Amino acid sequence: MAFRGDGNIDGIRVQQQDSTNNNHFTTSAVYRDPNAWYHLVMAVDTTLATSSDRIKVYVNGELQSGSY
Repeated sequence: MAFRGDGNIDGIRVQQQDSTNNNHFTTSAVYRDPNAWYHLVMAVDTTLATSSDRIKVYVNGELQSGSY
């Protein structure tokens, strides 16, 4: 899990990688306040057949939307 900032995407990015899969999820929300505290929870389910719901990210208790 990492904060990703490249000028266009200042979201949270999660990557799950193993010998056959390389899945990632980037939140739609941006996080630009360096003084803020965030409670981050990441849930990864590798047993799902599709990658569209394998990674879930919660920030301050709210499920984040984003892109895979």
